[in-house]
Amino acid sequence: MSYMRISDPDDGDQVGRQRRKRALALLDRPVANFDDLTLNDVLRSVVAATDECAGPLDIEQFLTERGHAWQTVEMVLSCITLVDVHVASPLPPTGD
Repeated sequence: MSYMRISDPDDGDQVGRQRRKRALALLDRPVANFDDLTLNDVLRSVVAATDECAGPLDIEQFLTERGHAWQTVEMVLSCITLVDVHVASPLPPTGD
């Protein structure tokens, strides 16, 4: 009897698996000045604000007005840029 094995998309790609693990760990880290927020939480708020905004959202201003440090602003801008360049994928669940 034969069967088709459904493989992991990273099957045989150790580098891809490590990159994904690192990215998920980074998203789960708390951001400066907000111990109760993760980078993932901040990205979700930017995505929500972008969806609600009639025009383009000034992400740097949006985050700065909410008290986020420059490090957080840079990380969010980097993540948004990467998402725009690559195929969009949903953010991982927050566990709610």
